[in-house]
Amino acid sequence: MNAVAPTTQPDTAKADFKLGRLMRQWREKNGLSQREVAGRLGYRNINFVSMLEHGWSNIPIGKIPAIVKAYDFPPEMNLIILREVSSEVWATLMVLNEKVIKSKAFPGAIERSDEIYKELCSEANVRDLKR
Repeated sequence: MNAVAPTTQPDTAKADFKLGRLMRQWREKNGLSQREVAGRLGYRNINFVSMLEHGWSNIPIGKIPAIVKAYDFPPEMNLIILREVSSEVWATLMVLNEKVIKSKAFPGAIERSDEIYKELCSEANVRDLKR
């Protein structure tokens, strides 16, 4: 019988659930409906938004900027979502080029990402989002 090698993939389901809960509570705190967010993302119905908020769907990396904008998150949330959704991409970015990550586009965002994440959760009254 062949042994199956253990996976090194992160537990994305847990990250998706935590982010989904944060997204829902942030949206509600800011008075946005799922329909409004869906419209901002270019969708006619709320299925995609609902699935994201329930953690039933992965957050597509290519949609992160649109999601951040649709939910009225601060720009640093782009990096936070990327880190949570794809630790492999995040680690690669960190290794490849520190100068790009610490460029003028995101001054201090990397260093402050944990702090910013906690602040956003606090503002949205989200609890138990620690890893």
